[in-house]
Amino acid sequence: DSVLNTFIGLDEGELSLGLADPLDSMEKEWFPNGFLSLDKEPQYGNDDYGDAEYLKGVAAANEMVKTSTSIVDPEEHADELERLQDEYEERGWKWWLAGANFDYIRYGTVGHPDRPEVNFWLPPQVKNSFLTGQYHGGPITSGDYDTGFYDTPALEIELQMDFANDTGEVDAKGHENQMRKDFKRQLAADLSAAAYIRISEDHLPVVNVSAKRDGSGHLLGTSLIIVHVLQDSIMKRGPDECWDLARDFCEQASNTNSTLFSGTLMRLVVHGGMKLRSERSRDTWTMSDFTDHENSQIAKLKSYHILAIRTYTSDSFPLFNQPMRQRVKPHPLKLTMYFLDDALKKLSTVEARLRPAEFNKVKYLWRGMRNMKLDAEQFFAEGGTELAPMSTTEDLRIALHYSTSAVPLIFRFEARGRSRGVEIGFLSLYPKEKEFLYSSLTGLILLNLSQKEEHQLLEMHENQSRQGHDNTLQTSTRQSVLQEELQKIQDEIAELGTAQSAAEGVQLYYVYDVRPMR
Repeated sequence: DSVLNTFIGLDEGELSLGLADPLDSMEKEWFPNGFLSLDKEPQYGNDDYGDAEYLKGVAAANEMVKTSTSIVDPEEHADELERLQDEYEERGWKWWLAGANFDYIRYGTVGHPDRPEVNFWLPPQVKNSFLTGQYHGGPITSGDYDTGFYDTPALEIELQMDFANDTGEVDAKGHENQMRKDFKRQLAADLSAAAYIRISEDHLPVVNVSAKRDGSGHLLGTSLIIVHVLQDSIMKRGPDECWDLARDFCEQASNTNSTLFSGTLMRLVVHGGMKLRSERSRDTWTMSDFTDHENSQIAKLKSYHILAIRTYTSDSFPLFNQPMRQRVKPHPLKLTMYFLDDALKKLSTVEARLRPAEFNKVKYLWRGMRNMKLDAEQFFAEGGTELAPMSTTEDLRIALHYSTSAVPLIFRFEARGRSRGVEIGFLSLYPKEKEFLYSSLTGLILLNLSQKEEHQLLEMHENQSRQGHDNTLQTSTRQSVLQEELQKIQDEIAELGTAQSAAEGVQLYYVYDVRPMR
């Protein structure tokens, strides 16, 4: 925390004040003058992000007129001042749109995707993206925005078992005894055996075990278990298959002759005692519903953590990232940055608890960047650090879209355990992006560098899904090969250039295999 706080200019006194009322403190740094109309937010001379940069540009343009040894064309000077003013006003427009995002996330209600026109809270730029069919991440429909379509189904199961005596225990530090571990493993095995499609026990994690209570809080003598049904790219099990399977489990629970009741523990399910925790929709959800989500509860996220993450997933993300990359200090959203970083640290424990078998396996993530060139030789020798929060995805096609440009660059992250980005799809405004988010100031080690066409990248993506964690790269044994490959690609770039590749109709991507350090 101290490293980030120093970088963003957040001192202990400001943090203490911010923690006293986090939501209002965040709102004040987004709207120092209150949430005003577009023609008043922000205005020239306000102490908002961008003023200093604008005034510095104007001063430089005027100083050039005074000190230049040659005659400065008055029209050129006027054009430069006009350009700076237009840039400033555009920045103000972006902040106003960011305000609409903030308002929607903190105070709003998620609307029905088929009726976006009646959703009062929907930000205007989002409504416009539905009309054009495009947003900053590619094609979009109203059903893609803040939707439950990609969310993980959660089953709520009631068993005729005494919670205190039959399900094991968890100590104050969250460590489970052997009885609890065996209980969870057996329940997942019962569900796996009853599934009409192939699904491993690891993809049916028990995320919570508690005593069943009535509306007055009285114990009912039964146990309540929450189970997630997880997607699997290797088995081609997407959200549709997961939700269909979850619903089938619920139907089986109403039929004592079903396969479900042959399980060691599932034979104890209360008749009809299995249901979906929520439907495949976020319709009418507010910020409190996201705070109550199982993942949020496991990570002990507060409402201000939810606000920070969901705002970052909006089209306001440049307001987080640009000041970090430009080393603006203090960061205009320093408290929001602090709460975002804190939320990601808390969420980093969730996968270890929900999917322990998968946690330490290598997972490949992708990141696309437009018109980006790197000093590859320096990167190889010294590594690098991304100053801003870093978005990655497990879907290569998403990364390819984000890299669309004359010089597309693709990062492939080899990550496992705590070096893996945090999955935030359950909070994202654009969950189809399958986003894994890294904290600010994440270090990167270059493992490999290659040049590939799109079809080669897609083949690589398909192969790595099959190979899984067995495809781990070993830096120490690849350094000489990497140096040769690096020199070869640099020679090719110098010889051919981007223009020739475009002329031949072949889009080449420069692919950096990296390993993150947290």
